[in-house]
Amino acid sequence: MDETSDHLRILVQKPYLRPYFYDNKIWAEEDTASIDEVKALAELLLNNFASAIIHSAAFPQYPVRSVEQTIRYHLHNSPALRDFLMDGFERFQLAGLALLCLKNETKEETEKDLRELIAASKNDARERARRERLLTHLQSTDKVDALELAKYSLERTYRVARTNAGQE
Repeated sequence: MDETSDHLRILVQKPYLRPYFYDNKIWAEEDTASIDEVKALAELLLNNFASAIIHSAAFPQYPVRSVEQTIRYHLHNSPALRDFLMDGFERFQLAGLALLCLKNETKEETEKDLRELIAASKNDARERARRERLLTHLQSTDKVDALELAKYSLERTYRVARTNAGQE
């Protein structure tokens, strides 16, 4: 729980960062905040959100449903978070698809994001294949649920690791 609230201490100490995460403010050169501060806090928040999602996928007793709306709120009200997620999608191997789902209102919007991410990964065949698998899975599911999407990524990663280790 401490890690999931690290950002609160920063937002109290540096209130000028709040608009980037609550008010849809886009960073500009003349702002008090540096772009590095905004990106660092975006990374911290997304890492915390991803951790909460993965913990919930792995441990059913972990209450991600209680933070899902918070994650959705921040993704809907923060260009910095949305940009960091799209620019650094490969950093979120297990929770990326769930975060995209929470970023968007519809399955179609999430599919559009994945298509953009696939196009952007033209120089990395492995990442492109992972993104294509995520798109195929998303298209094959009827109900788009962030936790179920995270479980899919977690289980697939576990199966691949076991296969690579010769255990299956």
